[in-house]
Amino acid sequence: MLIEPGVAYAQKSAPGTETGLHIRITGLIGTYTDPHILIAYSDGEVRQEFTFVYAAEIEAGDLKIDDESKEASWVSLTSAVELPLAESQRHRLKDVVECQKEVKTFLR
Repeated sequence: MLIEPGVAYAQKSAPGTETGLHIRITGLIGTYTDPHILIAYSDGEVRQEFTFVYAAEIEAGDLKIDDESKEASWVSLTSAVELPLAESQRHRLKDVVECQKEVKTFLR
């Protein structure tokens, strides 16, 4: 999501170009980076992962997939944690569960 100069992220309504959903960001759950997690692309480029996880509300739209995805579905957070995921993704989902119990921001 691109945010234009002078617009706060909380004011930004993200268009659903990848998911079909238009969302409004309501908070920051956490920021995540690990120098040991590298992403290697087929063109030889290598990047260190850096992720922001936001809380958001759906304003409009219907869930869909783009040409980079095979399927999309709604699952509970409890079920999502049990899916075959990278451990870093599982950790973020567990932080989302914790954030729902007690509002806090994670810096990892």
